Amino acid sequence: MTDISGHWAENYIRKAEELGYVTGYDDGTFRPEKLITRAEVMTMVNRVLERMSSNDGREGLLPAGQMTVFSDNADPGAWYYTAIQEATVSHSYSEIQKEKAGFISIVKEKWSGRIEDRDWAALEKEWASGQ
Repeated sequence: MTDISGHWAENYIRKAEELGYVTGYDDGTFRPEKLITRAEVMTMVNRVLERMSSNDGREGLLPAGQMTVFSDNADPGAWYYTAIQEATVSHSYSEIQKEKAGFISIVKEKWSGRIEDRDWAALEKEWASGQ
C-alpha cells in the first residue's frame, strides 16, 4: 500500500479496505489517482450493499440467454463479470453459503429466476408527482 502513503484519501482507503469494500489491485496497490472503472464501482457498491456474489463465471447464474450482456462484459472469466451481473440483473436466488470478508458478508448464490425489470420512468413520474 505504498501508493497511498501520504495521499489525502489514505485514511478513507484504509477504512474502506478494513470494512471489506475495496481490496486494491493484485500487486498490492490502490492507485488512488487512477480513474475508477464501471466494474470497480459496481463491485464496491455490491460489497457495501452485501450483494457481492462469490460465484465464478457462470456458475450458479441463469442460463446465458436470460442474462444481460454488455459488449464489455461478455467474458464470464473476467474478474468483474459476476459483479456486473449482480448489479444489473434483478433475480431471485437461494443462498448456498455465506462467508465473512471484513465486516461484510459475501454470498454464494444459485440464481433461480429473473425478476422483471421495473419501469423506472413510471416510478420517477409517480415520485415526482408526490403520489
